[in-house]
Amino acid sequence: MNALPLALASRLMFPLFLTFSLSCQAQGPWPFEAEGGSLSGGANIVDCTSASGGQMVRGLSGGTGNALEFTQIDLPQAGSYFITLSYLSATDRSFSYQINGGPVQTRSVLASGPWCYQGGGPRDFMFQDTFQNGINTLRFFDAPIIDKVEIATDTVARAPATFYLSSAGNDSLDGRSPATAWRSLARANALALVPGDSLLFQRGNTFVGQLALFGESGSSTQPIFIGAYGSGEKPILDGDGYLAAMHVQNSGYLHIDGLEFQNDGGPAQPGAPTELRYGLYLENTRTDGTAYRHFRLHDLSFRNIYPTDQITQNDQTGINAYGIMTSGSSGDPLFPTRWVDVELSHCYLTRIGRHAVRLLAIDSLYVHHNLFEHIGGAGMLIGGNCSNILVEHNTTDHTGSTIDPRMAGRGSGLWCYKTRRLVVQHNRFMHARGFKDSYGMHIDIGNREVVYQYNYSLNNEGGFVEILGDNHNVGYRYNLSIADGWRTRGNQPGKVFWLSDWAGNPPIGSDSIFIYNNSIYVPDTIVPNILIVANTQRTRIYNNLLYVAGSFGEVHIENAPNLNDIDHNLWYGPIPAIDTDGQAYRGASALTADPLLAAVPVTEPGGFFLGAGSPALGAGQLIFSAAHTGPYAGYTSHGGEDYFGNSLSAGAPPHIGAYNGPGGANALSAPSSERLKLYPNPVPAGQVVSLEGPSGIGPLQVQLIDPAGRVVRERRFHTSPDMQLDTSGLASGMHLVRLRAGGRAWRQKLVVE
Repeated sequence: MNALPLALASRLMFPLFLTFSLSCQAQGPWPFEAEGGSLSGGANIVDCTSASGGQMVRGLSGGTGNALEFTQIDLPQAGSYFITLSYLSATDRSFSYQINGGPVQTRSVLASGPWCYQGGGPRDFMFQDTFQNGINTLRFFDAPIIDKVEIATDTVARAPATFYLSSAGNDSLDGRSPATAWRSLARANALALVPGDSLLFQRGNTFVGQLALFGESGSSTQPIFIGAYGSGEKPILDGDGYLAAMHVQNSGYLHIDGLEFQNDGGPAQPGAPTELRYGLYLENTRTDGTAYRHFRLHDLSFRNIYPTDQITQNDQTGINAYGIMTSGSSGDPLFPTRWVDVELSHCYLTRIGRHAVRLLAIDSLYVHHNLFEHIGGAGMLIGGNCSNILVEHNTTDHTGSTIDPRMAGRGSGLWCYKTRRLVVQHNRFMHARGFKDSYGMHIDIGNREVVYQYNYSLNNEGGFVEILGDNHNVGYRYNLSIADGWRTRGNQPGKVFWLSDWAGNPPIGSDSIFIYNNSIYVPDTIVPNILIVANTQRTRIYNNLLYVAGSFGEVHIENAPNLNDIDHNLWYGPIPAIDTDGQAYRGASALTADPLLAAVPVTEPGGFFLGAGSPALGAGQLIFSAAHTGPYAGYTSHGGEDYFGNSLSAGAPPHIGAYNGPGGANALSAPSSERLKLYPNPVPAGQVVSLEGPSGIGPLQVQLIDPAGRVVRERRFHTSPDMQLDTSGLASGMHLVRLRAGGRAWRQKLVVE
């Protein structure tokens, strides 16, 4: 391997052969420091503060002549022993060894992480081999840097423990209590975490450097917990020019909670790139199909993540900064999944150069209740072989921001590419900016079975619906759009609907697109357009309510009329009835009369309620089939409820737009989760939860819905004070309580412990 940097220069050179006898006690385990062994060839001793005893042996590459040998290993009996090698290596590699001059054996080890001078420390690798009774020798060569070796008759695994870090700590202490806390990330990195361990950082403190977990996994029953202790603000992990403030490699079963990550540009640390920074980086270097499981990222903050080099709007520069990044599987069709069971919740992300989160190659991903503010790129980028994904109850506000000149200044609230089975619902996407894309939410290339539903889209420069090429069975339903699509700069003017065939070279049109029951308000200050390109096939656009208060741009429909099914929409305002090719496109059941919205101009969701006598009431096309249900039956299953939680019929035509409640409802009565209260919440499984709902209406129907979307409890009450639900027999996790009364609906999350 390459020589270490000068910071790890050899303390002194030893003679060609240095002999040292090691005699074991009658009982194990038996530890041996590498600097106490016999060194040959180019092997030499170097200092390392995170090593056991402060020293390690390097120079063990290049054949059998460069070796470390332990002689006179006196064992009480012949048999199988466990050998633990503590080593340092920046990459995955192998090592060779011989016992008593016997056959050469080779083992493979994973990278340990950063070098010692970068704050890294050794990691352990345990293997098993046979020794003879009495004196033995053990020789290592073609090996990484070695810290120590331990021989034991059993694994003698360390019991899980809690370790503490404080800026006032001392690395020479044991770290097992707040009073004996460690001080540095280097000391934490030297610890090999085991299942059930907790690593806690003191609140109100800042820790500079990189926290590295390499090959340190918890288990399904004992995850590793990384979090905070004490009172005050979240502890800050400041990456200070490292690739990531926290770098997790080839590890799983991790819970990370209550921390803040920063990595604010400046000079790169030695060996770190200048064009790339992360707050948290999850990396899987395996190529054999190994996928790491179970990550819980909760109540984290990410701010001021920028690289050394300047980011630009051109995505091809390769200069990027992300709050959270998972390594992907591009070009590996055999093993597309690298991660399984990842949850990102209740996090805050702001002032990040490019995308706030870039999540790749994950199966079973849940992203919920996060806030993204002033992000240089997109809030959420989900793609690269992600599958089985639910994104809900998030808010993006000013993606594509330029409040810092180091920001990219272009980005949608959320976009996806090459995903499978994705639902995006109950989110708020607001104020996206940028000269391209920059919609509240858009569907990029190569997706299958994607549903965007029940979302609120406000004042996004690019527009409302953007669907690019090579997609199948994807679409938007029951969303609200206000003042989207006002862009006039560049070559992509703002649009209400944009269906493109861009999928790289050559272009590939999408197939089986659905856009139905959305409510769209275009104020008199903007002039958006509609564009459907020639390659798009089997496009269904039904039951949408488009209200234009001022002017509208052009309608470009470039594909053949038989490739589209556009009907039962309400087009109100000066929207061209003929497209730019001179063709009518609206369908036989289109409406153009005033929909009698509850509040014009529309500034809040309740403004989309329909007044008594609205022509949109009951005028939609029924989208339902009992034979096809579930969120991905986009053409044939309407999803059961509208944006506001009102029920949809299996037999009667729906209203046009995203509102399916009674005509004449007041805009101020729009359902709000604050009007349904649950206590206790969270609730221990088996206890009764009480509900406090709206007063003065009844009867009331209450449903309890499990994480899979199944109704597992249902009760009816005459008045609000009577409402209670039994939680016995429920699995732990997030459930939904839905209350229906008076033609309206309210929802609230319930956590069952």
